[in-house]
Amino acid sequence: MKTINNVGILYGVVRDIPRLNAPGFIKIQTPDSTNFPDARSCTHFKLEIKTAGTNTNYGGWRFGVGSSQPSNGKGQRHAYGHKGDFAAPSNQEFLNITMPFNEFSNYWNPSTGDAIVTCKEDVQYCMKNDTLNGLGNTISVWAEGKNGDVELHIRNIYVGGCDQNVVEATGGSAGSSIMDSGSNNGRINVVNTLLMMVVLCLMYC
Repeated sequence: MKTINNVGILYGVVRDIPRLNAPGFIKIQTPDSTNFPDARSCTHFKLEIKTAGTNTNYGGWRFGVGSSQPSNGKGQRHAYGHKGDFAAPSNQEFLNITMPFNEFSNYWNPSTGDAIVTCKEDVQYCMKNDTLNGLGNTISVWAEGKNGDVELHIRNIYVGGCDQNVVEATGGSAGSSIMDSGSNNGRINVVNTLLMMVVLCLMYC
């Protein structure tokens, strides 16, 4: 993990874990923070990203939020938080991709990262208000479940589709480093956030 010109870059190699004979993961995650926006009135994340390097079609990108597990006792060991898959643009220009909240799930397989049951399939696995309010105090970006070289450039992360009245009531204002109320988005200060991120690898990076 490094930053260049106010862009966070996640790079490395996802390899098989010998004892599992299956791909591992590379993950960057923020430490606990109370500075993330209240997303209870919002509908989606927006990532301003691009891929680079030799494997721009890598297919194992995921975005994680919080650390909850299913309340029905079906949580998997070592599987915490909600995850959603995303496809990064394989070109030289930054593009915005949208991740609707209803595509996330906290019921996923820790061996592959794949959702077992999605939020769309069963609402009990959707992000609840205690996660959306402050994004569970942590966010993460994963390269998981597929082997290969990876390089992802992250310029901005937003929450979008927010109710402007709610954003203002929770303290958002134009010019804030967290809230971009003029566009009905909560902007996560990516540079400061990524500088705090910790690179974690399972067995190999």
